[in-house]
Amino acid sequence: MIGAYRLPLRFDPGPLLDDVRRIESPPRSTDHWAGTTGEWGVIPLVSSDGNHDTPDSASFTGGGAGRATALLAGAPHLAAAVGEFRAPVLHARLSRLRPGTVIHPHRDYGHIGDQRFSFERGYIRVHVPILTDAGTTWRLAGERIDMRAGDAWYVNVCLPHAVENASTTERIHLVLDLELSDWLRRLFPPESVWDRARGIVLRRFERPLWKLVKPILKARSHRAYASRSPLPAARDQVTPPEGQDRADGTIGQR
Repeated sequence: MIGAYRLPLRFDPGPLLDDVRRIESPPRSTDHWAGTTGEWGVIPLVSSDGNHDTPDSASFTGGGAGRATALLAGAPHLAAAVGEFRAPVLHARLSRLRPGTVIHPHRDYGHIGDQRFSFERGYIRVHVPILTDAGTTWRLAGERIDMRAGDAWYVNVCLPHAVENASTTERIHLVLDLELSDWLRRLFPPESVWDRARGIVLRRFERPLWKLVKPILKARSHRAYASRSPLPAARDQVTPPEGQDRADGTIGQR
């Protein structure tokens, strides 16, 4: 199972940030549903209905590929970055964290849209940092992932993950929810026989089972993850070459 993987893609963060600043005038960010007011903001670029200012536009709500919002239509560099991924784009958004904000360890359970995102499930989440620095920490299963501006990182958000912005500037990422295509699969290391078998089981049975247990866990979907309480120290992770890791091209593969 792949925990995190730096894709062999690279983006120039400068023009992307220029687009962000144009979009933000006037400010358009809405609070993430699991955050507290003003700490963790979202600006939808691709949404299920093509809107950027409705209650459902901030997250993937189910169905197939999303539609570009008017904000993306006016942001050519962001649009080009989204279009670089030759796969169905279910949702795309700008995610920003104010200085001092902490998103505590949690797993994404698919409370909205009933879909969990990991490679073996056939749907993935990719982060493209646009504005970040060494004071921002992204952790997966307690291990620090060195996300640098312009990188493209796949992260298995079904595993425990956390973020801390301990810097003095905001952190801005382009976050994409994608359905795996043949083109995307070729960017990843080959799957093991066990991972292929596990993926078949998850794709066939997880969503129906989740719909049965979701009402039991519904209260957890409204828990606020973001706060100002600092995270404990992380295990350092040496930055791998692009598309590689310490040994075999992945972080957290087993």
